[in-house]
Amino acid sequence: MSAGRASLCRGSGLLDQVISLFGRADRMVFFDCRSEEIRTVPFPPSLALIIARSGKKRDLASSHYNLRREQTHAATQLLGMPALRDATLARLRQSELPDLLKRRALHVIEENERVWCGVDLLQDGNSAGFGELMNASQRVPVAISRTARQSSIFWFQSHSDCPEYSVLV
Repeated sequence: MSAGRASLCRGSGLLDQVISLFGRADRMVFFDCRSEEIRTVPFPPSLALIIARSGKKRDLASSHYNLRREQTHAATQLLGMPALRDATLARLRQSELPDLLKRRALHVIEENERVWCGVDLLQDGNSAGFGELMNASQRVPVAISRTARQSSIFWFQSHSDCPEYSVLV
């Protein structure tokens, strides 16, 4: 990644720009931040994706985004991984990460798993499975331990920089 793009990512993320450039009708965008692979995946016509505006301006650069990036980076280092995408739930369960860093790592691991599973389901044309996956992402699963039971979505909803978004979800 070029220094300019790396600087852009650090302040506000790159996902919005990639989606704006590569988004197409009836397609989902898969963006691999490590390899910078971008591909579109067919979105079944039998499903509807609703995009709603909360009315609340959200500025990642002034939110807790960069703090959370630092926390996930710290978790990555303590786990001895090149990136959290290389971590597994089993490895995370065995770790002695502080609770906050464990929750941050859990969020990344769960979200990555959902994305990869979602891409597979869409490529297979499995609309029902994709819908179930999307619905399941809003539930609070049992995670690692009683002290770390906050799933990524629960943590986001209860500690979001944008409570208006949490209401929409």
